[in-house]
Amino acid sequence: MTGDVQFQLIEFTHMSYGSLTCSGRCIRGELRVGDPVQLISFDGPIYDNLTVSRIERYGERPFLDLGMSAHVTVTGSGDINVKAIRAALSTRPADVMLVAAPTAGGQPGRPPA
Repeated sequence: MTGDVQFQLIEFTHMSYGSLTCSGRCIRGELRVGDPVQLISFDGPIYDNLTVSRIERYGERPFLDLGMSAHVTVTGSGDINVKAIRAALSTRPADVMLVAAPTAGGQPGRPPA
């Protein structure tokens, strides 16, 4: 699995053509608002070019540590193909997660400050 951040999805609570909100648990690393992420399954990438725009855990938070559960909202550049995401979720939803997107250098993680 690529990425230094992994957020395993439990369920999607909202899907639109501009954003996704899901509940889940951080199983690797630290997830922060502003992090570039991609939606993947064990079969490969489902959607790239997503950005964490909100983390809710007992109120809004700027980050999520390893082992914590929360509702996470991500937004995409352009239209998010909700139909394709629903199709991927219908087969093996437990295998779907958000991971750190590759940066300009090709390595997963946050872009340089």
